[in-house]
Amino acid sequence: MAEEDVTLVTAEEILKYAEEEFEKAIKTRDVMLYRNAADKAFFSMVLAVNSYIYRKMNVTPKSHSERRSLLRKMNREDLRALYSDIMKTLHDEAFYEGVYNPKEAEYAIKQVKKMLEEFKKARATSARRQPHSLRVIDEHTIYTSRESPLPTGRA
Repeated sequence: MAEEDVTLVTAEEILKYAEEEFEKAIKTRDVMLYRNAADKAFFSMVLAVNSYIYRKMNVTPKSHSERRSLLRKMNREDLRALYSDIMKTLHDEAFYEGVYNPKEAEYAIKQVKKMLEEFKKARATSARRQPHSLRVIDEHTIYTSRESPLPTGRA
Protein backbone atom coordinates (compact mmCIF):
# COMPACT_ATOMS: atom_id res chain seq x y z
CA MET A 1 0.00 0.00 0.00
CA ALA A 2 1.42 3.38 -0.99
CA GLU A 3 2.16 6.00 1.66
CA GLU A 4 -0.71 8.25 0.61
CA ASP A 5 -3.07 5.26 0.85
CA VAL A 6 -1.94 4.68 4.44
CA THR A 7 -2.53 8.35 5.14
CA LEU A 8 -6.05 8.18 3.75
CA VAL A 9 -6.83 5.04 5.77
CA THR A 10 -5.51 6.81 8.88
CA ALA A 11 -7.72 9.81 8.09
CA GLU A 12 -10.75 7.52 7.88
CA GLU A 13 -9.92 5.88 11.22
CA ILE A 14 -9.49 9.23 12.93
CA LEU A 15 -12.78 10.48 11.48
CA LYS A 16 -14.54 7.39 12.82
CA TYR A 17 -13.24 8.16 16.33
CA ALA A 18 -14.23 11.80 15.91
CA GLU A 19 -17.79 10.85 14.94
CA GLU A 20 -18.10 8.52 17.94
CA GLU A 21 -16.75 11.18 20.31
CA PHE A 22 -18.95 13.85 18.77
CA GLU A 23 -22.08 11.75 19.24
CA LYS A 24 -21.15 11.05 22.87
CA ALA A 25 -20.29 14.72 23.48
CA ILE A 26 -23.69 15.86 22.21
CA LYS A 27 -25.54 13.28 24.32
CA THR A 28 -23.63 14.19 27.47
CA ARG A 29 -23.15 17.89 26.63
CA ASP A 30 -19.44 17.41 27.38
CA VAL A 31 -17.81 20.52 25.94
CA MET A 32 -14.24 19.22 26.20
CA LEU A 33 -15.17 16.00 24.39
CA TYR A 34 -16.99 18.11 21.79
CA ARG A 35 -13.90 20.26 21.25
CA ASN A 36 -11.64 17.21 20.95
CA ALA A 37 -14.02 15.48 18.54
CA ALA A 38 -14.15 18.58 16.35
CA ASP A 39 -10.38 18.82 16.23
CA LYS A 40 -10.03 15.11 15.42
CA ALA A 41 -12.42 15.56 12.49
CA PHE A 42 -10.37 18.54 11.34
CA PHE A 43 -7.12 16.56 11.63
CA SER A 44 -8.73 13.80 9.58
CA MET A 45 -9.40 16.34 6.83
CA VAL A 46 -5.81 17.63 6.97
CA LEU A 47 -4.48 14.10 6.45
CA ALA A 48 -6.94 13.42 3.64
CA VAL A 49 -6.09 16.65 1.83
CA ASN A 50 -2.38 15.93 2.26
CA SER A 51 -2.93 12.51 0.70
CA TYR A 52 -4.84 14.04 -2.21
CA ILE A 53 -2.20 16.70 -2.86
CA TYR A 54 0.61 14.15 -2.60
CA ARG A 55 -1.10 11.86 -5.11
CA LYS A 56 -1.59 14.72 -7.59
CA MET A 57 1.60 16.76 -7.09
CA ASN A 58 4.03 14.47 -5.25
CA VAL A 59 4.46 16.99 -2.44
CA THR A 60 3.23 16.97 1.16
CA PRO A 61 2.13 20.40 2.39
CA LYS A 62 3.62 21.58 5.67
CA SER A 63 1.05 24.21 6.67
CA HIS A 64 -2.57 25.22 6.24
CA SER A 65 -1.47 28.09 4.03
CA GLU A 66 0.55 25.79 1.80
CA ARG A 67 -2.41 23.37 1.53
CA ARG A 68 -4.74 26.13 0.40
CA SER A 69 -2.15 27.51 -2.03
CA LEU A 70 -1.53 24.08 -3.60
CA LEU A 71 -5.25 23.43 -3.92
CA ARG A 72 -5.58 26.73 -5.76
CA LYS A 73 -2.68 25.79 -8.08
CA MET A 74 -4.47 22.50 -8.76
CA ASN A 75 -7.59 24.44 -9.82
CA ARG A 76 -9.48 22.99 -6.86
CA GLU A 77 -10.87 26.28 -5.60
CA ASP A 78 -13.95 24.36 -4.45
CA LEU A 79 -11.83 22.17 -2.21
CA ARG A 80 -9.71 25.11 -1.03
CA ALA A 81 -12.83 27.01 0.03
CA LEU A 82 -14.29 23.95 1.75
CA TYR A 83 -11.00 23.33 3.56
CA SER A 84 -10.95 26.92 4.82
CA ASP A 85 -14.59 26.77 5.92
CA ILE A 86 -14.16 23.50 7.80
CA MET A 87 -10.93 24.72 9.38
CA LYS A 88 -12.77 27.79 10.69
CA THR A 89 -15.72 25.77 12.03
CA LEU A 90 -13.96 22.79 13.58
CA HIS A 91 -10.46 23.99 14.39
CA ASP A 92 -10.71 27.71 15.05
CA GLU A 93 -14.20 28.05 16.49
CA ALA A 94 -15.02 24.69 18.11
CA PHE A 95 -11.55 23.68 19.28
CA TYR A 96 -9.67 26.92 20.00
CA GLU A 97 -12.49 29.32 20.80
CA GLY A 98 -14.78 26.77 22.45
CA VAL A 99 -17.81 27.80 20.38
CA TYR A 100 -20.50 25.19 21.03
CA ASN A 101 -22.53 24.96 17.84
CA PRO A 102 -23.37 21.27 17.27
CA LYS A 103 -25.34 21.85 14.06
CA GLU A 104 -22.47 23.64 12.36
CA ALA A 105 -19.93 21.13 13.65
CA GLU A 106 -22.07 18.20 12.53
CA TYR A 107 -22.41 19.74 9.06
CA ALA A 108 -18.64 20.24 8.85
CA ILE A 109 -17.96 16.66 9.96
CA LYS A 110 -20.34 15.40 7.25
CA GLN A 111 -18.43 17.47 4.71
CA VAL A 112 -15.17 15.89 5.84
CA LYS A 113 -16.74 12.46 5.40
CA LYS A 114 -17.89 13.37 1.87
CA MET A 115 -14.41 14.66 1.08
CA LEU A 116 -12.81 11.39 2.19
CA GLU A 117 -15.30 9.42 0.11
CA GLU A 118 -14.46 11.59 -2.93
CA PHE A 119 -10.74 10.97 -2.44
CA LYS A 120 -11.23 7.23 -2.00
CA LYS A 121 -13.34 7.07 -5.14
CA ALA A 122 -10.78 9.08 -7.12
CA ARG A 123 -7.96 6.89 -5.85
CA ALA A 124 -9.81 3.72 -6.83
CA THR A 125 -10.62 5.12 -10.27
CA SER A 126 -7.03 6.22 -10.92
CA ALA A 127 -5.72 2.85 -9.73
CA ARG A 128 -7.90 1.10 -12.31
CA ARG A 129 -6.66 3.42 -15.05
CA GLN A 130 -2.98 2.89 -14.26
CA PRO A 131 -1.32 0.62 -16.79
CA HIS A 132 0.36 -2.49 -15.44
CA SER A 133 3.38 -2.15 -17.69
CA LEU A 134 4.58 -0.35 -20.76
CA ARG A 135 6.33 -2.07 -23.62
CA VAL A 136 8.21 -0.29 -26.37
CA ILE A 137 7.87 -2.04 -29.74
CA ASP A 138 9.88 0.52 -31.67
CA GLU A 139 10.54 4.24 -31.39
CA HIS A 140 6.96 4.97 -32.56
CA THR A 141 4.91 2.27 -30.84
CA ILE A 142 4.28 1.84 -27.12
CA TYR A 143 1.52 -0.25 -25.63
CA THR A 144 0.41 -1.25 -22.17
CA SER A 145 -0.44 -4.71 -20.94
CA ARG A 146 -4.10 -3.67 -21.22
CA GLU A 147 -3.82 -2.80 -24.90
CA SER A 148 -3.39 -4.92 -27.97
CA PRO A 149 0.22 -6.05 -28.53
CA LEU A 150 -0.15 -5.39 -32.24
CA PRO A 151 1.73 -2.27 -33.29
CA THR A 152 -0.43 0.44 -34.83
CA GLY A 153 2.39 2.64 -36.07
CA ARG A 154 1.04 5.60 -34.06
CA ALA A 155 3.39 7.60 -31.92
